Amino acid sequence: MEKPQRRPKSEETKARVVAAAARLFAAHGFEKTTTRAIAAEAGVAHGTLFRYAPTKEDLVEAVFADCIGDALDDAEASAPVDDTFTTLAMHYYQAFVGAYGKDEALARVLVKELPFLQGEAQARQQLLTFRLLAALCAFIDRGLARGDVKDGTTAIVVASLSFGLYYMALVAWLSGQLDKDGAMEFLRVQHLLLEQSWAVSPLEHRGPHERE
Repeated sequence: MEKPQRRPKSEETKARVVAAAARLFAAHGFEKTTTRAIAAEAGVAHGTLFRYAPTKEDLVEAVFADCIGDALDDAEASAPVDDTFTTLAMHYYQAFVGAYGKDEALARVLVKELPFLQGEAQARQQLLTFRLLAALCAFIDRGLARGDVKDGTTAIVVASLSFGLYYMALVAWLSGQLDKDGAMEFLRVQHLLLEQSWAVSPLEHRGPHERE
């Protein structure tokens, strides 16, 4: 019987660093947590810490990457793929907002830094986004094949518009412009309007002889 392969030491060290950062951010907040404290909590040298996260903001991204990744895994496993596009999109976005809601103050730090991430942190966030867009595009493509989506509709355009609406709602919530429920309701209504622009209505879906 083969022994389970252990993760490379570098991956184990990085996991300890991220876990330590998560504990200290939760206990003391972003501003009051120092990189030296994180290194000590993880049991690594201060200089070693920066091999895994060049900045403290990168550590915030790493903490949320794991959290959002888990939320995305769960959402994919239970996705209502046979329901409406709005229902499917909201299913994913509610999972994401639930993950961010575990620490709103820390989520604000991440959302503020998202446009400026580079390197590994940027790649992780892009991968999570691409996974979401792929799920939304697959829904549109299935609708085109069934005739539920108007000809000429481009899946990636619809998916990108959906994600843009989500990001707008996320910022509105984390900035205090709307509470979480208000932001999600705004997002749901905007998706219903978006869906009207490309979805084939039941009347349109029927043949000419059926409409007479």
